[in-house]
Amino acid sequence: MTAKFLKLRDPEHRFPMPGSPGLLFPASGQSVDADLPIWANLLADGSLVEADPPPESVTQTETEPLPALPLRTPSPLTSDGE
Repeated sequence: MTAKFLKLRDPEHRFPMPGSPGLLFPASGQSVDADLPIWANLLADGSLVEADPPPESVTQTETEPLPALPLRTPSPLTSDGE
């Protein structure tokens, strides 16, 4: 694993977080495994750029990927209207 801290090249850009539906890549940046093809491709095409990580005063949870939320799927055996 090659950990890199990446930021959006254009901070006004809104980029969906791969693997986490409904979440956006944080404008403040994110630590990622740059060996994964998705991050390598986004670095290569210039969508993301390497950046200095935030100072130590920032908590680690602010730079770790957020978990994906489970999708709610209505059960075919029940009705949402009842």
